[in-house]
Amino acid sequence: MTKSSSIKVLAGLASFVAIAGLSLVPVKAQDTTVTTLNITAGALTMYAGDATDNNDLCASLDTATYNFMQDGGTTSSVTCSAAERTVALTGITVSSSRQSTSPATINDILCEDLTGSEDNTYSVAATIGDLVNGGTGSNITLGANPDAATVETALDADAPTLADAGKVFATLDPFSGTVASIAPEAVRNATSPDFTSGAKTTVVATATSIGVYSSGADTAARRFDQDGATVKYRIPAFADAASYTGSIVFTCTAS
Repeated sequence: MTKSSSIKVLAGLASFVAIAGLSLVPVKAQDTTVTTLNITAGALTMYAGDATDNNDLCASLDTATYNFMQDGGTTSSVTCSAAERTVALTGITVSSSRQSTSPATINDILCEDLTGSEDNTYSVAATIGDLVNGGTGSNITLGANPDAATVETALDADAPTLADAGKVFATLDPFSGTVASIAPEAVRNATSPDFTSGAKTTVVATATSIGVYSSGADTAARRFDQDGATVKYRIPAFADAASYTGSIVFTCTAS
């Protein structure tokens, strides 16, 4: 009995040694290849300015609700609507002499570059349309002189050159605004020193391009906008009493 038990113990020790010996065999690492990642270029997109400074990216006809990063770094919920693409002019009364509207403030003149470019120079420009009469009567047409104004009554601090004296005009003042980086977080700041706001400009033709803001040198692709630009119109004497709408078309280019 004793001898038989001893043999079993020795057999058990032999098995242990054999298993321990297997753990000393080196394990060869195996490489896993990650297949090629293709990142498709997006678009360089310009979004419409509006009265409310909330950095929204609301496109035409969009009615969805989104969270957008604010200038202070927080986010807030915005429901897209026509209001997110609109600024309002304060009403005036028909007058026997020419008058200018009060300046309307335009915020969120926003451009976003998702093209995947490393560095670009950016330029945002605008054109201003006529004021279209929504009822019966005449439009307020830039470059026209419906009340036969003279040099003395047509010119004011924002008027164009003497050669354009008497013509109805509109004035866009980007210089009163501030350009800021909105995203990504790494470049978000109160102002963007690499961008310069354009000069206050008066136009008497709807095709005239106005420089709104631009970068003077190559800068990293990101989302940026201008807040605080203003627009106003010169209104002829004896204008038709009606509700008028106009448009300002902003474009963003990169090179």
